[in-house]
Amino acid sequence: MFKKLNQDQMYEKITKEIMDAIFRGDLKPNDKLQSEHELSKTFGVSRVTIREALLSLKHHGVIEVRQGAKGGAYVKKMDIDDVALQMEKVLQVTNITIEQISDVRSVLESAIITRLIDPHDNEDCIRRMEETIVEAEKHLKNGDAEARLQSNIEFHTIISEMTKNAFIMIMHKIVLNMLHDFFKHVRATDEMARRTIREHRRITVALKEGDFNRAGELCRDHIVGIDKLISNKSKEQSILKK
Repeated sequence: MFKKLNQDQMYEKITKEIMDAIFRGDLKPNDKLQSEHELSKTFGVSRVTIREALLSLKHHGVIEVRQGAKGGAYVKKMDIDDVALQMEKVLQVTNITIEQISDVRSVLESAIITRLIDPHDNEDCIRRMEETIVEAEKHLKNGDAEARLQSNIEFHTIISEMTKNAFIMIMHKIVLNMLHDFFKHVRATDEMARRTIREHRRITVALKEGDFNRAGELCRDHIVGIDKLISNKSKEQSILKK
């Protein structure tokens, strides 16, 4: 998997070699790396240099060091929420608009439904989506807007989870997090809430029937329509009206 390095390349190159192995999928989450002694022989460098590389990887959250009989350096399983949060902080200082985020979400979720999910392995996800609709209806009846919004966000989160693709889930998580911060300050009307529930139910029905093109179309139209309503409602409520 790895090759010996020249001494002047040292720990940075070792770090890059291990990162590349993870990126290729040769090393997967929870895989154990070779011992320091074995890695030093593999790369042809000292154990001190290997230790520097491992410390760098640990610092960047790539590996974790476990203790005990099965101790050693292991590839760390990525925490999607943590990664998304870090990327979200960067994006928040740019001039990204609600319309741009909505465009990304509509394209992404439509593509997921029509192209990226396994049509024979989605029953559990569809069941969970139906449960979020029931929860949203309950929260609407009880007047709990924040809980209702969370149920709606969970509905769309499940769509990204159907891909089983970590990178797509991160991208989608960032989009939803940024929208959630915007949506939670908007006082949506009951009709807007009922419309969301109706459209979520139609998307779910199309998925259950195996009509993925129809489900993708419904999802795209739902996102564009609801996001525009929320944006306009925010303008109405804003002190800074134009």
